[in-house]
Amino acid sequence: MADVDIVTPVYFVMAFYVVAMCVVGYFANRQNAAEEEKAGDEGAVKTHFLGGKNFGVVVLTLTSLASVYSGFTVVGVPNEAGKNGYTTFRWVGIVIMVGISMSIVNPRLRRLSVVRDYESPGDFIMDRYNSIGMKCVACFCMCAPQILYLAVQFHALTSLIIFSTKADASSMPSFVSWVVVGIFLLLFFEVVGGMRSVAYTDSVQGLIMCLVFLAVPVTILSEYGGFGGQIANGGSVCEATVRNATMGVGAITNAITKPGYGCINYLNGEIITQKKQFLGDNYFLRTPSFVNNINDLNFYIGGIAFAIHPHIIQRTLSAKSDADLKFVARTIYASPWFAFPGMILVGMTATARKMTYSVGNQNIPAVFFAFVNEWRLDESVYKNFMGYLIILAAIAGIMSTADSCLIGVSNTVSVDIYRGWYRPQASGKQTIMFGKLVSLITALLSGFVAIYLHAEELRSGKKAVLNYGTLLAFQNGILIQGLPSFAFGLWTSISSRGVLTGAVSGLFVALTLMLIQAVANTNDSVDKIWTNFHPDYAGFDPSIDPLVGAFVNISVCFYFLLSEKR
Repeated sequence: MADVDIVTPVYFVMAFYVVAMCVVGYFANRQNAAEEEKAGDEGAVKTHFLGGKNFGVVVLTLTSLASVYSGFTVVGVPNEAGKNGYTTFRWVGIVIMVGISMSIVNPRLRRLSVVRDYESPGDFIMDRYNSIGMKCVACFCMCAPQILYLAVQFHALTSLIIFSTKADASSMPSFVSWVVVGIFLLLFFEVVGGMRSVAYTDSVQGLIMCLVFLAVPVTILSEYGGFGGQIANGGSVCEATVRNATMGVGAITNAITKPGYGCINYLNGEIITQKKQFLGDNYFLRTPSFVNNINDLNFYIGGIAFAIHPHIIQRTLSAKSDADLKFVARTIYASPWFAFPGMILVGMTATARKMTYSVGNQNIPAVFFAFVNEWRLDESVYKNFMGYLIILAAIAGIMSTADSCLIGVSNTVSVDIYRGWYRPQASGKQTIMFGKLVSLITALLSGFVAIYLHAEELRSGKKAVLNYGTLLAFQNGILIQGLPSFAFGLWTSISSRGVLTGAVSGLFVALTLMLIQAVANTNDSVDKIWTNFHPDYAGFDPSIDPLVGAFVNISVCFYFLLSEKR
């Protein structure tokens, strides 16, 4: 097993991915060029950024799914499941909240875009409020979080490649070079065919992820017994498994046919901690605490702003018909039950069987990588194939989210700020060229943040994934402040003054709380705010701070709405 080459196939996987995406991008480029010639300069912006508003149900559904389910679904969810067990099903709840947010925003926004000829995610804001201040605040709320979101994608992609190719993780030049490659590929796909290229490559990447979501749980069900098979079914069985695996004995006694089968709860969580500390009886099966339940509730509520991500609004505006958009919404509601169980099962299976893995894989903290490595080293050709397919799906998930994110920011800034305010006389081609410059700047900023995360990881010795939560809190904390401008604007007669006051108030409160908490996380002499109410509240997730800001935002908007009706 030690002589098996598991690195070269990874390079073949990456080469296959790049070639496949280039082929898809070429066809998108041909279609885009023909449509741009037909539409002329007047329709160039719509063609480049919105695919001519002509995406049918198949492309629209696949590109939407690829945008909702990023590489974190393939990599991060299994790692969380390996640590927390069944509570990882909370991800189902947040996608349902995503569906609710789309139901609030998408239908009316799409119909208005047809009548009012919207060309960007922020066109509605100016059309509804006729306020430059509101437009700038809304663009900030929508676009600033994408820099953080892209940074996490770049860091995750580079970390995945470095681990899969067994490169030196402590080498900054290696990390930086892979970040540069990622930036180049994203910019290349956008330049080649604009939104059409992004949507078509998303569709292929979405199909790859769907294949993994289907094949992986079926394989685990067949080999290891699915979810039921991971629960401890007897101390003697698990003791024999651990003892024999530790001694390096190949045959497992006590009539056990699957090494590690049914031992997830035997060690009460010890196996998933580097220090092997005791985490409590029935760790993986116990009822969550009050603080955990509050954190999960905050986690769900955070998904309510998903619909105003620029790349999600782009897909709303790109739909050919209302019927296609409704089908996408129904698919989003159903999709988490298809996407997450398999990935959660990967994490729980890895934890249940980790004591039987090779010594090198047992020492890998992230169970996803331990699991994939075991399948790459397995004697079964099918499992080898599945291991590399999972890596391909992870790369596809990360890249599909990143390229969508990038062109969403480009569309918003170039149309809403550049042509909508700074240079109204700009032609369609000039606007597109400025958009490409915005993409370059955004990608570089995100790349720098990703490199900084890695540098901090090397300096502190702490995994950068620990900072993902803080970045996610900042991202959602800013994004959610833009939601009332859409929700109240679409469904009420609120004035621009009311929405602008609410957004600024919410941003101020959210950013202030998040900065205080960020300082408290790095300075032991500074107490977390919530410990003033109860010591246990130190365990509150950082997402609670932006939600307080959102509550202030919405309260101010309701105050103005009720005052204006009197």
